[in-house]
Amino acid sequence: MAHALHLRLVVRLAFVLTLVVAASVQAQTVSAAPELAAIYTVASTPPTLPIGNVVSVAVSITNTGTATWNSSGANLVDLSYHWYDTTGKAVVWDGLRSPLSANVPPTGTIAATAQVVPPTAAGTYLLRFALVKEGVGWFDPEAAAHTVAVVSPFQVSFGQVTPPASFVAGGTYTIAVPVTNSGTSIWNATGANPIQLSYHWLDPAGNGVVWDGVRTPLGADFAPGTTRTISATIVAPINAGTYSLALDMVKEGMAWFGQWSRVPMTAQPPTYKASYTLGATTNAYIAESRTLPVTIGNAGNVPWSSLGTNPVKLSYHWFDASGTKVVNWDGVRTLLPANVDPGANTTLQMAVVMPKLPGSYLLQVDLVREGMAWFSTLGSAPASVSFMVITGLGASWGGDTAPTSMTNNSGYPASLTVTNSGQRPWASGGANPVHLAYHVYGSGGDVVVWDGNRSALPKDVAPGETVTINAVAYAPGSSGSYSVKWDLVQEGVSWFSAYGIATKNDPLQVFPGVTIYGKGWGHGVGLSQWGAQGWATGATGPALTADQIVTRYFPGATFGPVPTKPLHVLLSSPSTGCNARSIYNIAQMRSAGGIRVVKWWSPSTVILNASPGQTVRVFMSGSTLQIMDEWSGRILYSGAETIGIVPLDATKPITIDQKNRSYRGAFAVESAGYLSLRVVNELGWDDYARGSVPSEMLMGWHINAYESQAYSAKSYAAWRQSSNGSRLWDVRDDTSDQCYGGVSAETPIANDAVTATAGRMLVYNGAPIRAYYSSSNGGATEPNGCVWNVVRDSSGRYSCGSSDPYLQAVPDPADVAAVGPSGPNPQRAWTVTLASWQIESAVSRSGYYIGSFISLDLSNVGPGGHVISVRVRGTGGSVELAADSFLRGKLGLKSTMARTAPF
Repeated sequence: MAHALHLRLVVRLAFVLTLVVAASVQAQTVSAAPELAAIYTVASTPPTLPIGNVVSVAVSITNTGTATWNSSGANLVDLSYHWYDTTGKAVVWDGLRSPLSANVPPTGTIAATAQVVPPTAAGTYLLRFALVKEGVGWFDPEAAAHTVAVVSPFQVSFGQVTPPASFVAGGTYTIAVPVTNSGTSIWNATGANPIQLSYHWLDPAGNGVVWDGVRTPLGADFAPGTTRTISATIVAPINAGTYSLALDMVKEGMAWFGQWSRVPMTAQPPTYKASYTLGATTNAYIAESRTLPVTIGNAGNVPWSSLGTNPVKLSYHWFDASGTKVVNWDGVRTLLPANVDPGANTTLQMAVVMPKLPGSYLLQVDLVREGMAWFSTLGSAPASVSFMVITGLGASWGGDTAPTSMTNNSGYPASLTVTNSGQRPWASGGANPVHLAYHVYGSGGDVVVWDGNRSALPKDVAPGETVTINAVAYAPGSSGSYSVKWDLVQEGVSWFSAYGIATKNDPLQVFPGVTIYGKGWGHGVGLSQWGAQGWATGATGPALTADQIVTRYFPGATFGPVPTKPLHVLLSSPSTGCNARSIYNIAQMRSAGGIRVVKWWSPSTVILNASPGQTVRVFMSGSTLQIMDEWSGRILYSGAETIGIVPLDATKPITIDQKNRSYRGAFAVESAGYLSLRVVNELGWDDYARGSVPSEMLMGWHINAYESQAYSAKSYAAWRQSSNGSRLWDVRDDTSDQCYGGVSAETPIANDAVTATAGRMLVYNGAPIRAYYSSSNGGATEPNGCVWNVVRDSSGRYSCGSSDPYLQAVPDPADVAAVGPSGPNPQRAWTVTLASWQIESAVSRSGYYIGSFISLDLSNVGPGGHVISVRVRGTGGSVELAADSFLRGKLGLKSTMARTAPF
């Protein structure tokens, strides 16, 4: 609505019309009543109105104009209002509209209800009601204004507050505060902008020292006119002095109420002082952990907090017998069971760790406020008590099985018998356990290894008890004669020999080379065949189905259909069929059901229909492919095209003399170059699995293991086909892909397993997975990125590369626990001793020179425990090599699950 109307340019339509008529007829001016005019009668208005509230006011309005007020349609007449300040200046012009209930003719009167919204700021205002003809102009407002006080709906009154008897700077206190909601709005305790009790700290001049005090929630909504006593949390100013506590309410995220209640308070300086009463003491053992009963009293003016940022804890200091030399300042902390108020006492069992060396000591008991200070530095005297500390240790050695000779850097197992001849038990666990270890000395008595490998006790050993400890020790890296001194050590305390206790001494001769301890056979990625047997037979728990087994080895993989396109398997050189037989330049083929020779890409072109048992010879004459009927000796074809060999009876396999095997499906033969013949077997996925599963797995296993292998065989071959491109064949019939022996390799149980998995394979996001498998993984699978996709940084160090999401590290306890018809998994543990020259040769064949071999480091392992890379050190330098290619490829180890010590 244009504000010109507010400047008294009120449109009086009747008067304007009179002027127009008078002007047109040049007649005398005629006085008439205005067209839009009204008288307003207001019975009463509220003297106060809360901000944000809407109030209904009854208004009676009489039409004193000449035009009817329309309550609907275009340019309707609404009831509204204006707000003015006390000087008459408009504050809100366009008030809320309230419609008329009916049309009002001239002289008519109507009762209306105005919906009035106050201004947004508190204060005293003048309210005038006025009609408005929408889109035309305002009527004159009512003559008399109504005075209204606009107030905030949030008002508070505080009752009498009693300060705490003791008020210490920096302390936290709870004070009862009577609070009354003297406003008109409910105080919400929760939600986006809750109302909470808080405070400000003011200095004597009224300046703010702390503005944002700790908030105390209301707990529940607070209705107007109600009173509640709230337990407010108050934190005193950090400096002693006189202050005013200004209690206030705050609507979070909006504003403070600003209606303070001031309470004068004096913050006293804090004093930390304690009294101690100690229980009786006895002699103790070195590094012994024990408890000492202590009663502590709070003689200061500050409560001791047991929790929070700076809790108070009970502790101690160790001094020598004279009390002048500190042996250990920071003793073990003992938590207070609860807060301790001034004047209160509490008794607790203080944890104490005795000194590590025997002798006389003075124990000073002290309290500490963590992160702040010890009580003794604040003027509170500690309590003291004397202790005599003895070793209580003794050991008598029996026999051992340690070897007298080993290769450089190799680990070797040994069993040692020892008796506790002391006065105290040996703990096998806890904070300071006793372990068996050793020191290695050279032939000249020099220390070669001091901190030998630790071996745990089988249990706690009481005084007088004898135990046998299974230990692992490591030979030095250099060849020569050594002395191994077996010793006991209390971790974090001392070696037994430091207290004069005898060691067990063994000679050791070290020669060049290394002994490698390993587990498993193969790359360890994906399915383990021995593991599948273990899971199928319940070697480590409930037996699993084949579906459960494969989804355990390939997490995230699901089942899907095999491809519609048949599989193509290369049978000719360089493929060997895993029986050292291949096809080079000739293949002699026959079938008990007869065969048909056709052009592969034009199968309707028949070259020969051979009778049952009739042999067809396919061979290379130079670079030309030729087909011969051996019965007649005729050359049936000579050329460069791809030729198909198809069984006339699909139930009768085709035999190939050169492979000494028979196969399901058809064959494609073509020239692979000069005197080189390529032979490819085309067949269905399940027929392929029938010839692959028994070729890859041992006989006599559980059918669920064979089913697992069938899934893996089909899935792997499908993945290979998906990445084949235009090549005629998808997979080879040997270990470069999978062993495949055709019908000749089939067994009844493997065929049953394939039938159980018919038409199905493993997929990930709908695509075939790389279903790798190996004989045995040694107890865990390894991500493929840690075996073949390893990456090398600028320092030469290898780490795992990217891995398929379904080829991750999976624990496999069933692998090493599996049992087959011939007994336990033979690959569950093995050892290989390599001479230095063998390692030097393997490094040389890898393209590096290290001089004379010194050491082999197998510590860089992946998440499954298989070695990622090998560091070989020699007199001419060191080299880091990818583990799979070096350990399995160059050294011929069974797997990369290998160490230089038993594990």
